[in-house]
Amino acid sequence: MKKYLLMFSALVVMCASSCDPKEDDEVIEPNTTVDLVFKANYGGETAVMQTEYLYPDGVDIKFVQMDFFVSNIALLEEISPNSSEIEMREIDFVNLSFTSAATAEAGHTISINKVPAGTYAGLKIGIGVPADLNRTTPSDYGSNDVLRNHHWPDWSSYIFAQIGAGADFNNDDEILIGGANSEGLSYHTGTDAVYQEVVIPRDIVLTENVDFTIDLNLDLKQVFQTNNDLHDTNNDGYLDIEEFRGTHSDGDISVSKKMMENLANSITLDF
Repeated sequence: MKKYLLMFSALVVMCASSCDPKEDDEVIEPNTTVDLVFKANYGGETAVMQTEYLYPDGVDIKFVQMDFFVSNIALLEEISPNSSEIEMREIDFVNLSFTSAATAEAGHTISINKVPAGTYAGLKIGIGVPADLNRTTPSDYGSNDVLRNHHWPDWSSYIFAQIGAGADFNNDDEILIGGANSEGLSYHTGTDAVYQEVVIPRDIVLTENVDFTIDLNLDLKQVFQTNNDLHDTNNDGYLDIEEFRGTHSDGDISVSKKMMENLANSITLDF
């Protein structure tokens, strides 16, 4: 009799361990993969580094670098301040410094897996590094982390965005970047004061196991728009790039903040 009782007890234990669901079992909801593809244009024309474009004041401009941090990327269930959010990516880095039309048109892809399927009302995206992460330093991260680089100790901040360029101020059909007679332009932005977040309304329908691609197109020309008379000495609605050739210190905060605001607001969604 004792033997039978022992066998029955063992069966009960086995059933309890194998038949009952565990509290920490992961519930897998219907999901899919979303590719965010960032692309740059200049007034509607694909932005290719080392290619000349016409700036509104009449000079030729040539871009050589374009990169920035993106953060707090989330899908919104509705367009309202209290909307529920589905977080997609906390922080990442986008490099659009492409020197060929083919790679510029292909853009920079951030692929996000296991995004819950459903219908959403828009996308929220931050340009720059949020304050909590901006208080960290590269030494806090592993070698492959995006926050391992692009930090400026003198600012106690990451460099949120970098736009490098040059312009033919001498009208000699040659753009010199570097050297004594440099016509270079260097716009580096950073510090918590210039961080930007933007909400882009757009119906987004994600279907289970059906990959979805969203093109995020930003306009480099729009980045230079301004309504500040101190910065727009030519009265053409754009930054006077000959007068303001760069942003590297707290003294440039108003130019930096406007450029970051423009960068965020220039982004449109296409799919």
